Amino acid sequence: MPKLSTGTLGPHSGISRAVLVPHLERKRREAALSQKDLATLAGVSRATIGRGEDGEDIRLSSVRKLALALKCRPVDLTGPLT
Repeated sequence: MPKLSTGTLGPHSGISRAVLVPHLERKRREAALSQKDLATLAGVSRATIGRGEDGEDIRLSSVRKLALALKCRPVDLTGPLT
């Protein structure tokens, strides 16, 4: 189950702005893209992709951009949120 982070909103806001992307590296490799190439296509930094692939949470806005670039749904990168 993906871990949600409260990002800058604080632990009691009930709104999450960041999430883990455990399937990002697999989807990127399936697309035959380097981190740098995916970063350019998605309009995010290579560091964001590296953090996501290293098990750190990334912003939902970045997840949406990465999903668009990889031609998949955000949930394909995060796994189902339960």
